[in-house]
Amino acid sequence: MNDLMHAHEIIQHIDQATGGFVSHSFERLGDHYVDKALGYCRRKLSDRTEEKIREAGQRASNEFSARLVYDILKNADGVAADEIVELWSTLLAKALTGDDKSIRPMYFDIIAKLSPKDCVIFALLGGNEISDISVSEDEKRHLLEQVELRTRRNSFIERKSSFSVTEISFCYDALERLGLIEMAPMQYRHLTIFGKGFYQAVCAPLEKKND
Repeated sequence: MNDLMHAHEIIQHIDQATGGFVSHSFERLGDHYVDKALGYCRRKLSDRTEEKIREAGQRASNEFSARLVYDILKNADGVAADEIVELWSTLLAKALTGDDKSIRPMYFDIIAKLSPKDCVIFALLGGNEISDISVSEDEKRHLLEQVELRTRRNSFIERKSSFSVTEISFCYDALERLGLIEMAPMQYRHLTIFGKGFYQAVCAPLEKKND
């Protein structure tokens, strides 16, 4: 019998002799740390949501969808990664302010399947900066447009994310499998129609309120 099995048997005997005191103590200890972790995640989501609403000069609507807010909170519960909290807080801020027309419940399942790195790459592919990358008329005339555009977009993603080429390729694969991105005719990846709708809901900021 190895030491681990022996120690386990000793703990079992002590637990039985004390009427389950040991196992109950471990359960309470586990519950304590779970509660602390959940509290931390909920505060992070709440703080980031309030910040986004404040930055947009908006406030919570009196007519927000309680069901939608509940579903977002339920699905976001326990999420700690900043990159994923960003997505949930955007959805929550939009739901609370009544700017929820672009939110589809199917997006909740998509977020649950994303890694923090996937979120970074997706946000970069949908952002304005990458849309501004172009080639010169001279490059177009010399048939270099496709190569140059792909190279510049790839360099932009690598520089902004600080991920390796291999890490980025893993993200591309995951995002393609989820139907969020695809290969364009110019041989670079961009958002699908579905991906654009998803981006509008979970990444695009709240519209600023006009004073």
